[in-house]
Amino acid sequence: MQIIILARFFGYFDDKYKKGTGIVFSKGSNGNGLSGVAEVLSFASTGNAIPVLHEIRHALVELLGNGTASTIDLGAIPFAAGDERFLDDVLGKGEVTATLNVMGTSHVQETAVAGVWRVDHFNEAGETQSRFIEVTFMPEILKTQTEDAADGLEKLSARLKEEDAS
Repeated sequence: MQIIILARFFGYFDDKYKKGTGIVFSKGSNGNGLSGVAEVLSFASTGNAIPVLHEIRHALVELLGNGTASTIDLGAIPFAAGDERFLDDVLGKGEVTATLNVMGTSHVQETAVAGVWRVDHFNEAGETQSRFIEVTFMPEILKTQTEDAADGLEKLSARLKEEDAS
């Protein structure tokens, strides 16, 4: 009964089911019904996805107008699973994905909205450490650092010197 009340509060059944249809929650592997609860809770929302989307829109205007990149820290905003789901649905997935493995894993995903990127960082145990939206032409984490480029120049110069000597 509590699950149905919660689901009605968040509007899940209003959108997904017509009156008179049966409601069936699947049982988890241990028989406690958690997978059904998890499904319902995945639609729970704080209502913060829409303001974040407006902030993203404003950031895109700034990026195009004066080249100013923006970062939105999703971990600093009260966000429920439904907000995350809505944000992902609206932004979609783009063509570029990158995974970095340095002190944990970082996933960078271009969204279907050009100039908007999801950047998620995980520790070595796979737990989420931070979640960001970057509104930029290229996420900071993917840009080559000046020191790294200098090291690359030294390596290439050394290899070319070796090649010329042989």
